[in-house]
Amino acid sequence: MAESSFKSPCVEKLDRGESQTFVVYGTSLTAGGQWRRQFAGVMKAKYGDKAVVKSGAASGQDSNWGLESIEKRVFPHDPDMLFIEFAMNDAIASRGTSIDKARENLETMIEMTLNKFPKCEIVLMSMNPDVKHRIFNRRQSGRPKLPEYYAMYAEVARERNLQHIDLFKAWSAFLGGDVAKMKKHIPDGVHPNGLGTQMVITPTILKSIGVEFETEDIPRYEDPPRRKKNAKTGKKQ
Repeated sequence: MAESSFKSPCVEKLDRGESQTFVVYGTSLTAGGQWRRQFAGVMKAKYGDKAVVKSGAASGQDSNWGLESIEKRVFPHDPDMLFIEFAMNDAIASRGTSIDKARENLETMIEMTLNKFPKCEIVLMSMNPDVKHRIFNRRQSGRPKLPEYYAMYAEVARERNLQHIDLFKAWSAFLGGDVAKMKKHIPDGVHPNGLGTQMVITPTILKSIGVEFETEDIPRYEDPPRRKKNAKTGKKQ
């Protein structure tokens, strides 16, 4: 059985039979990532209807959108625990969102949440590496400073005494620079598939907040078919 010496107050309350709502907020890594469904599946199997998992995430969005949308996308769910991840898209160089701006957005979201829900546990997450350039033999990543954006999340968590789940570290250790492993678990270079989330993301999150589970308890769902680009328009179909 996988377990952690740390157990979050939310998990302690679930163990006592109290209902808790977990809200996930971020990019397509969360909106479409299997880890959200896997996490919800484990929590439902263990705690039944007492553990409610809701999503306010949206594909293609960054912390600018996150700040603008948090009152509409998160607050109606009355979160007891809020997971936040926007660094992956903030780090896209062409978007021009600096680390300072990303930090300002993140800290404002934290402050807004705690003003509204003082007892909410906020968990900041550094997600997987961008390995697209490694898989497709490109010269460089479109997110050249991604580790620095992730480091900023860790710093904010440390300064504000919030929990930080370092999935970037977990992924780096798991992949070990192996391109074949990257292709198997993050086939498009950015979005982990169901196997990748099952192997790395979901167990790391469960352990980090203190949920006891068996590895075989993590469900695996079929990955949606990858959309191909239209040869004429260059857009995904």
